[in-house]
Amino acid sequence: MNLIGEENLNMKPKSSRKSKLIKLTLTAFLSFQAIGFGIVASASAESVISLSINGVTQQGNAPVLKNGNILISVNEFAASIGATVEWDATAKKITLTQGARVIVLTIDSKSALINGKKAALTQAPLWSSDQAWVPARFVSEALGSAISWDAATKTLSVQTQWNISSQNGKASFINRFGEAAIAGSFEEASEFQEGLAAVKSNGKFGFIDPSGKVIIEAKYDSVYDFNEGAALAVQGGKYEYIDKKGSSVIQSVYQYQEAFDFSDDVALIISDDKFGYIDRTGKLIIPATFEDAFDFSEGLAVVQVDGAYGFIDKTGAVVIKPEFQAASPFVNGLSLVQVDGSFGFINPKGEFVIPADYEEAFPFSDGLAAVKMDGLTAYIDQTGKVILQTEYENAGDFSEGLATYEDENGNYGYINKKAEVVIEANYLEADKFHNGLAPVSNGEVKIYIDQTGTFIAIGPNA
Repeated sequence: MNLIGEENLNMKPKSSRKSKLIKLTLTAFLSFQAIGFGIVASASAESVISLSINGVTQQGNAPVLKNGNILISVNEFAASIGATVEWDATAKKITLTQGARVIVLTIDSKSALINGKKAALTQAPLWSSDQAWVPARFVSEALGSAISWDAATKTLSVQTQWNISSQNGKASFINRFGEAAIAGSFEEASEFQEGLAAVKSNGKFGFIDPSGKVIIEAKYDSVYDFNEGAALAVQGGKYEYIDKKGSSVIQSVYQYQEAFDFSDDVALIISDDKFGYIDRTGKLIIPATFEDAFDFSEGLAVVQVDGAYGFIDKTGAVVIKPEFQAASPFVNGLSLVQVDGSFGFINPKGEFVIPADYEEAFPFSDGLAAVKMDGLTAYIDQTGKVILQTEYENAGDFSEGLATYEDENGNYGYINKKAEVVIEANYLEADKFHNGLAPVSNGEVKIYIDQTGTFIAIGPNA
């Protein structure tokens, strides 16, 4: 969760309540068995493909297959990502615009233009059922979005990849090419979450959609990102939850010292310096009795009792007794815990799946967890098998296939999952890759680089 308008809590140990979980999207080459092209309502359930854009399942025309390529309705796609579409019926041309990015396609042509430069398509756009259908992979990647395919659920997922660039006290949204994704700039901005982004204008916070349209007027002193359909907003020192139309859905939280995002349909609150939980109606369902607590994840929440950490379920019952020095929320069935100064991973029964044999350890990211062995960083898989041993004392989490490393001079670069250096250690500061870019710095100004180490744009908070 991300609060803008107030300083975030420090990262020990309550930070995981505030840390926005980065949703990783693995970009995969889409290859499917070719079947005939038919946009018909009578398509069998087995052949129906679902389209998810920024985590929201689309309800319009289902994607279709042609020559092994997935095609999508350009109008519905554009509307869902905040782009605009122009149709030239005479020339049969489609112009798709998002910020400074302009894609021009022609029906039945395998040639396109991206910002005026020619690009080849493996599948030409088609006209059927009074609308244009375009190759999903091409248009998504041309706009800088990540695209992935889940064969088990027959779901095509598209995730816009925008970052925030800050210059001269103004924040703006950029795509992974460093181009403006939304016209205009703001005093402050947060990344899009569930289709909306918090922005600050004239000293107050509101929300915009991907087209830049104001959806919730800027009238709040501070806001949190949307999570599970609700966002926490602060006005005049009082907390309330609002929906995506800006309507107040829970006002009773004003009675608490602080409230947090909904997760697993419950939200953490603080009352008299103790932690408890409320439900969607604002009712206190787990009394505020804990010294510290975290969001629910996979049905369980980390809580602190008498200085030790354990886990409770949504009834408040203790399911893993408090016996750990530290613990993290469950992710994919594993929780990182500390016992007797060492780190390991447990399952939801409290059983060690990966023994607490590590000097240091970090939660899994990109399928691997960084651990410290004999003073050096290694990476293990979810069975505890060492997949990668590095020569570095300090190396970070993998994200989008790369991890930071620190050389003997205290400078930072990036390695891949073979421990090969792909970006030399030329930076005083370096953060993980997110949405195709990583913020790095050699001084006061942060910049974004891509995975080749090429400068792309001014970074956040510069």
